[in-house]
Amino acid sequence: MEFSGSWDTDAASPGCVYLVSTGTLPEHQRRGIGNFVKQWEIDWARSHGFTRISTHCRKSNAASFRLNTKFGFQVIGEVADYYTDPDEATTVMELKL
Repeated sequence: MEFSGSWDTDAASPGCVYLVSTGTLPEHQRRGIGNFVKQWEIDWARSHGFTRISTHCRKSNAASFRLNTKFGFQVIGEVADYYTDPDEATTVMELKL
């Protein structure tokens, strides 16, 4: 699905936290660190009165996609050629709090 909205404008709207990047070094993956960090991000946003969280991940980043989905994020679209080196689409995701 191609994203036809203005996700960058929506992400900057009042009440929305935009997560630019969340990651774990490969040697520390699969230890629950991602779960801990994602839960902290959500708890922080809620405790500060935000109503939604917006983020995106490389189309090929299955681990990031699974983690976001596990915490209730929904796909709201894709943006082709968002990343470079290598060129790749991004999956835009949102969690309503």
